[in-house]
Amino acid sequence: MDKYLNVVREGSTVSDPSAFVLDTGEKLATRLITGAELAAAKITSEEPVKPTTQVVVISFPAVKKGQ
Repeated sequence: MDKYLNVVREGSTVSDPSAFVLDTGEKLATRLITGAELAAAKITSEEPVKPTTQVVVISFPAVKKGQ
């Protein structure tokens, strides 16, 4: 696993998302995309995402087995 998807509920919007590693304070890379862009990037979500839904993608170093 190397990313977390935050699917924004219908009718809501997001501005200036951010995420941090709580242990170190390191700021993680975030990007705001649509469901259509998510599908085009072939990123799968555990829940259905409409093409116009906003999705916050939070990227982090891949978690290795046992971590």
